[in-house]
Amino acid sequence: MAVKEFGMRELRNNTNSLLDALDSGHQVFITRRGARVAELRVPEPVEEIERLLADADRLPAVDTGMYDELFEAKDDDVAAQSDRDALWR
Repeated sequence: MAVKEFGMRELRNNTNSLLDALDSGHQVFITRRGARVAELRVPEPVEEIERLLADADRLPAVDTGMYDELFEAKDDDVAAQSDRDALWR
């Protein structure tokens, strides 16, 4: 894969050239004062993203117990608040 670099001025003034380079399969970097600061890529096809989401949906659900832990912590907080309130009655 060929690499092309575009400076900030080129990016601003010749955006079409940059997009053409992407379309033709070049790896495109944006530079600032000669140093690479960004890489532009063609987005993945929607089908690929949909496939990844479908794969994720097929993964088994895992119960980490976090739900129970959160409610226990909430109950503990409510009990502690009740104890504090009782001190002021």
